[in-house]
Amino acid sequence: MPDAEPRRLRLAAVLDDTDAAWQAFYPEGLPDDWRFAFYGHYWPEILIPQEEWRRFATNAGWVSELPEAFQVYFEVPAGATQHCGELQRTLGGFLGGCLLEGEDGNGAGLPAGVPVYLRQPDPALDHVQSCRYYAGPRGGVLVLEPEPGFALPGWRRLLESLHGRFAEPSLLVFLRAGPQELENAETIRRLAGLG
Repeated sequence: MPDAEPRRLRLAAVLDDTDAAWQAFYPEGLPDDWRFAFYGHYWPEILIPQEEWRRFATNAGWVSELPEAFQVYFEVPAGATQHCGELQRTLGGFLGGCLLEGEDGNGAGLPAGVPVYLRQPDPALDHVQSCRYYAGPRGGVLVLEPEPGFALPGWRRLLESLHGRFAEPSLLVFLRAGPQELENAETIRRLAGLG
């Protein structure tokens, strides 16, 4: 569920259960179906990458363990747009949005209430390995992967540039990075007053 007054810049993770740093983030012995609840104590949104789409789109059991006000976003694989309606029925208010690539059109034909974010031209950003940009009903969404070893001053420069660069009132940035990098970026965001 969106904030009453959207924050200007928000940070969250791209789900990566194969990353050793993310595996170490969760307490030993924590059941897999409690991971979103644990993660949700730190960040209120997560992005399911398209390579994990099937795991979450075909199994509704994990939804009952989602923390209150948590938002799940999906990178929708090409040709799978029609499943966004199913996700909306399964997740209800927990569905933050479906990120669609250009070849899937504009989300026409989806049920009302499915938040769709459409691929836009990607911005050129310094010290970023990859970046994809989407625009939708709640603002902009960036999915970016910083260069390895990104230091705190780099986070400040990057986040300040993002804060002033986009016209949307709200920008959600999903990082393909480990929990320590996400925590560093979140600390800089707060200290710099960017949210």
